Amino acid sequence: MRKKTEKDNMKAFNTIYKMLEILEKNLDNVGEECFDITKELFPERLGISKNRFDQYLIMLNNSGYITNLDVRTFQSEDKPFIDYSEISISLEGIKYLAENSLLVKALNTLKDIKQIAT
Repeated sequence: MRKKTEKDNMKAFNTIYKMLEILEKNLDNVGEECFDITKELFPERLGISKNRFDQYLIMLNNSGYITNLDVRTFQSEDKPFIDYSEISISLEGIKYLAENSLLVKALNTLKDIKQIAT
């Protein structure tokens, strides 16, 4: 197993931020009959594995950043069953986005400068 780098940690931060951002942008659609969050928020869109996606959802739920995540464990299965079709961002999740938006902007600016310099 390789050692996690600062770049890995930043990728995790960015992915979690994107997940919350997608949920926040879709607040107007929550409860609509035709709306399905699973078509907006899924591992491939974020460039991560299903397992990592599920773990991020569990972490966000346990931290209070999202609500309505359904996690069920079955004795016959190694991994829990996760239904996120009803999730929504919580007030804590919105606060997280607000507190970290400046950091994301600064990181994106640094990334742009690095690309220009190389």
